[in-house]
Amino acid sequence: MTELGSRLKEARIAKDMSLDDLQAVTKIQKRYLVGIEEGNYSMMPGAFYVRAFIKQYAEAVGLEPDEIFEQYKSDIPVNVNQDIPEKLSRVKSRRHLPKDDSKIVQLLPKLLLILGAIVLLVVFWQFLQKSGNNATDNNNDVDSGLRVERETNPEVIDSQPDPDDENEETEEEPATEEEEEVGGQGELQLTNQSGRHYTYTLTGTESFNVELIATGRPWLQVENFAGNVFLSRTLEEGESEQFDFSNEEGIYFNIGNVTFLTLTINGEPFEFPDGGITQGIRIQFEKEEQQ
Repeated sequence: MTELGSRLKEARIAKDMSLDDLQAVTKIQKRYLVGIEEGNYSMMPGAFYVRAFIKQYAEAVGLEPDEIFEQYKSDIPVNVNQDIPEKLSRVKSRRHLPKDDSKIVQLLPKLLLILGAIVLLVVFWQFLQKSGNNATDNNNDVDSGLRVERETNPEVIDSQPDPDDENEETEEEPATEEEEEVGGQGELQLTNQSGRHYTYTLTGTESFNVELIATGRPWLQVENFAGNVFLSRTLEEGESEQFDFSNEEGIYFNIGNVTFLTLTINGEPFEFPDGGITQGIRIQFEKEEQQ
């Protein structure tokens, strides 16, 4: 065995490759690989192929062919052609991109186009959802606006009749009688609205008593205009709270799940506006002083 053969064999063993593995990589018959390791070049198909097979062997086991040829030139027959065409090497150079990587590079533009189309579809879907929600909110705002206008300007009733009120004249008279009966309890009037926040004014009374009754599990925060918090938690079903706010300028109720809460002011049930399950109710108290 020559020094070159020993060096190549050691490199093969270090790469944990058998002769069969090396044959599969280089496509060189196993008997020629054995001949290279043993320095038996006479069994080669021709002197021209000796250098080519050594070059492929070196590349397969991670050695630099040029260094091998220079260091062990005495082990290679002198009649071998020194110019070996690059195409004879069947071993893939490490500097070349693997085929799998080349396929990924080719597919990258298509993948980007598909990803961009998916993003556009998601944005379009969100736009449609937002448009639908805005349309619903606008309808609620129109209905609430008509209610506010009717309360602040009774003349609007004649010019913009409510389809649900078939006979408004007969309904107004009982309302007047009810106001007279509960006059001592005051009058509550809607004066402003911004989104789901409503402002009322309580007049005609010197009392401002509030009772809160939970029919489910509503969340509730109650505070005065100075920011003092009287209640801030979730009420359990059946739980009730009572407050006397007669000495306050006003109270703000921040309510979640209004459908599970009954609010009573001076003994009269408060009717929540049709503005969603989360509402902010601000009641300004204009206390009627005793004469």
